[in-house]
Amino acid sequence: MSFFSGIDRDSLEFGATKSVTLSDILFAFGEDLQNELKASVRQNYGGNTTLEESIRYKVTPQKDGFRFELFVPEYGDYLDQGVQGKGGTRADGRGWINKGAGSKFSFNQKRPPISPAGQIQGLGTWSTSRGLNKWAVQEAVYRQGIKKTEWYSSVVDENTVNTLIKNLEEAGAKQMELDLVKFIENGTN
Repeated sequence: MSFFSGIDRDSLEFGATKSVTLSDILFAFGEDLQNELKASVRQNYGGNTTLEESIRYKVTPQKDGFRFELFVPEYGDYLDQGVQGKGGTRADGRGWINKGAGSKFSFNQKRPPISPAGQIQGLGTWSTSRGLNKWAVQEAVYRQGIKKTEWYSSVVDENTVNTLIKNLEEAGAKQMELDLVKFIENGTN
């Protein structure tokens, strides 16, 4: 079952060998969302990135239903929405171009970390692998900011949420119908 293509109506019919449950919908949603987010990261940043590898989801049963969690590193928000640079004047007198203008995030006081805590990759690793001075890269990012890519918000939008709600409602209603039919067939025993 693919979440974004909708519920397979044939599998929801009475007498079908397997009905689609709420957990089926959430797992299909998680799998498809994870795949689409990873594809968006590859499109924007290339493959085999730390960001791509860190995207995952989890569905856990709860007392009153299920819990869906999507895990994306915090820096994913900065890449998605961009970060305003501090600006200023270069040594040669030219001003820095702000690539992240309009973002709610900004580098006002603090520079981006060379290697974020708990991460193997960061500006330092990225810079060194390209033969660049990590301190110069840090200064450029601090001054210019980060251009938004909308790698996340282009995938997760109001339509995504509405489709999830619609699929959950349909599966929930059908599950209640199936449970009622089983109850009627089995009697009150």
